Amino acid sequence: MTSPVVPPGVPSLLKVGQVARVLGFSERRVKTWLDRGTLPYVQPTGRCGARLVPAAALADLGSRHGLPLRWVEALG
Repeated sequence: MTSPVVPPGVPSLLKVGQVARVLGFSERRVKTWLDRGTLPYVQPTGRCGARLVPAAALADLGSRHGLPLRWVEALG
């Protein structure tokens, strides 16, 4: 099996709102997944509350669960 690919131009780290748009889910649902550890994230120092999701982790989640990912939504 091949690793899922993140299309060119998509940022390597995505904000919660971008992840929600790519998945077509609410930000609340994405935050729940982050809280539960379903989707990994990084939290930059000095950015209280900011959580960024690696695009590669999102691609992997989509691949494992058969979720259609609308990558173009991450660019807008």
